[in-house]
Amino acid sequence: DAGASCGRTLSLGRDRYGRSYWKLSANSDLYVCDQGNDKVWRRYSRPEVIASVMHFLDKDPIVMELTRVFPEAAGLCRGRQWRELLMGTRNLDVDTETEEQDSEIDDDIGDDEEEPYEAGEEVLVESKCAQLLWHGKVVAVSQWNGKVCAYRIHYFGWSSRFDEWVKPIRVVEPTENNLQVQEERFQEYATCRQEGIPKELESMASRKFLNAKDRARGKAQASDLFKVALPKPNATSFERSFGIVKAALLLIEASLPEGAVNTSPNGNWRPSYAAQWRKSVAEASGSYTLMACTYILEEAIHGDWMDPHAVHILSCLPQRWKAIREATLPALFLRTYLLDQAVSYSVVDKTKYSRGRR
Repeated sequence: DAGASCGRTLSLGRDRYGRSYWKLSANSDLYVCDQGNDKVWRRYSRPEVIASVMHFLDKDPIVMELTRVFPEAAGLCRGRQWRELLMGTRNLDVDTETEEQDSEIDDDIGDDEEEPYEAGEEVLVESKCAQLLWHGKVVAVSQWNGKVCAYRIHYFGWSSRFDEWVKPIRVVEPTENNLQVQEERFQEYATCRQEGIPKELESMASRKFLNAKDRARGKAQASDLFKVALPKPNATSFERSFGIVKAALLLIEASLPEGAVNTSPNGNWRPSYAAQWRKSVAEASGSYTLMACTYILEEAIHGDWMDPHAVHILSCLPQRWKAIREATLPALFLRTYLLDQAVSYSVVDKTKYSRGRR
């Protein structure tokens, strides 16, 4: 909603197959992008068609967001009126090349209900953050009215203390392709954890200096960027993006060189103040608070460490109170990116704020 209000469009989210869902401000249609090699886009226009998509998505977390954005379709889905409406329509109002492509999304999503897993079967379980796949086996099945509600999973290589009930939507077959995806995700995750930087922040200039010597934070440990950026289960697209912005801001602060901010006992970035600022960023729940934290950091950095051209661009953006009052996620992305590009992370001056300077 924040993105739409300022003319930007953000994805509503993704389903467990990687398809992204979109709602453009120009019309009331639902757009679905299949993230394959061809990136096929599908458009669903009428409420009953959108309701059918929501029905076959079943308990996928994206359904909650679709229900909020398409209330009329959600009403048809709850009352199952969409079935009768579609029965009298030969051609679904979907903008695709063939009828087989039209039904592909529904057929794929409905497979889990047709072939439930049984106790003893090996499966792969998607982590709550949707970044990893864990190998295990089904030890029990919970059913209600003949429908599978959850699977009890025992993970290979882990004690039975870590056995848990998971929703069917997180369980996939251990096919050769899925096992390859699992290995790739583990390697990618391990590389990112070793560097301490989420892959979404790889393009930032500050990432090269996070673990460099002579940083302004001194011996203070850098914030856990993964913990901040990690989305909660069933997180919306806004919440995922908001976590990335918070991690980006903490990365900039952790990479600042000595001299860029006044870390003396009475300085504007003394250790106790900096620790409180990091806590405020990590716990921020809205764009208003995070924009205020961005301004605090921006104004604390000495002008000698700021690129004049980037400072000029920053000065063209809405200033303090207007920017904070009208803060949006795209505005946060823009200001954080410009701040990251403006700072000279390689310039170190250990004596700038030293009391013993002569």
